[in-house]
Amino acid sequence: MNFKPTYDNLLIKERPAVTQIGSITISTNTKEKHVLGDVLEVGPGMYNEAGVMLPLMVKKGDVVLFPHLLAKETKFEGKTYLILKESDVIGIVEE
Repeated sequence: MNFKPTYDNLLIKERPAVTQIGSITISTNTKEKHVLGDVLEVGPGMYNEAGVMLPLMVKKGDVVLFPHLLAKETKFEGKTYLILKESDVIGIVEE
């Protein structure tokens, strides 16, 4: 796949419905809850009012927690991915 998000957008592959990270289990039986995803690609960042590019906190390879309802589902080459703004990410999970 060759896809590069723009601005503060992230390309994410959602993790399975039940994910174990260390001693924490995150169960997402409905699409209305928070889910985990692997960040596959990130945009370059956003410009501030002075015209300076501000880099993103989230980087390629991070695992993030986010509300599924805020992600936009899309398909590339027969696979489903999510596109999400960095500001919609609740946090970065350290494994």
